[in-house]
Amino acid sequence: KKLAEVLRKKACIVEFKRQSERELAAWIARHFRAAGKDITDELCRYLIFITDGMMTTLGPEIQKVANYCTTPAVARSDIDAVVTPALKARTFDISNALAGGDYERALRDLRELFAMQEDCNLILGAIGSQMRRLHYAKLITAGGKGQETLMELTGLKSYPAGLTMTAARKTTERFCARAVELCLQTDRRMKTSFDDPKRLLELLVAELAQEARRG
Repeated sequence: KKLAEVLRKKACIVEFKRQSERELAAWIARHFRAAGKDITDELCRYLIFITDGMMTTLGPEIQKVANYCTTPAVARSDIDAVVTPALKARTFDISNALAGGDYERALRDLRELFAMQEDCNLILGAIGSQMRRLHYAKLITAGGKGQETLMELTGLKSYPAGLTMTAARKTTERFCARAVELCLQTDRRMKTSFDDPKRLLELLVAELAQEARRG
């Protein structure tokens, strides 16, 4: 208590908030210009999305892309060629593939995560989070609201929020609700059984793909 009192009197409390998407995009563009490259605002938002928006991650990735790019302007293919997507971006792709009934793509992406030795609990948590966002998006759309409401509710930035709204329009409310339920069931099994977590995740993908085909 004495130390806290001294700090309150003598120190200045400063909060270092995460940059907004707009601020990050401007920061990214400045770094690319310093490297002699131009990049569009849309690609800045895409880079933020696949790196999870951490500046400590973005710095090295920007340098990699700038060194790899052979033209004055950065293309999406340059980013995809050298940037390692964050777990959230990879599971986002899995969730969207499942919503569209693309079982093979979802399973391929899942097995790539296994090969990278990603934690199964983290994978399930990320997939479950995106399925909940998808459900929110479906309910928001049914209520006559749009992307801004989803961003306020979930904290998503504009790029992933737009992708989620697009995916929600391609699926049904029944699938979204069932997807959330299946993720919860898998979480329970993973924590209470001796079954292989990888097998449980593959089973979840198969069940979600089946639900997507049912509509």
